[in-house]
Amino acid sequence: MSQPIQLQIRLFGVFRKLHPSPIALTVATGTTVSAIKTALGLELRKLNGGIFKEQDLLAQSALATDHVVLEDGACLTENAQLALLPPVCGG
Repeated sequence: MSQPIQLQIRLFGVFRKLHPSPIALTVATGTTVSAIKTALGLELRKLNGGIFKEQDLLAQSALATDHVVLEDGACLTENAQLALLPPVCGG
């Protein structure tokens, strides 16, 4: 059985208003980015008194390391510091 991994997730954009400091999550080795976003949504709901209305925005957002934006199907296998990047519009 593999060891769980520790994630520190920094929030940006609208998500920072929900929780200004990084969120710590512990997940199983090999957890997908998609599953991490689901776990993050549950944690944000817990931290905000059961209210979290940005689940759709969370699903559209990207998780990134300092070097690369991660695909939803990517699996994490080691401790990491991540950033949650909501989609942006611009011209």
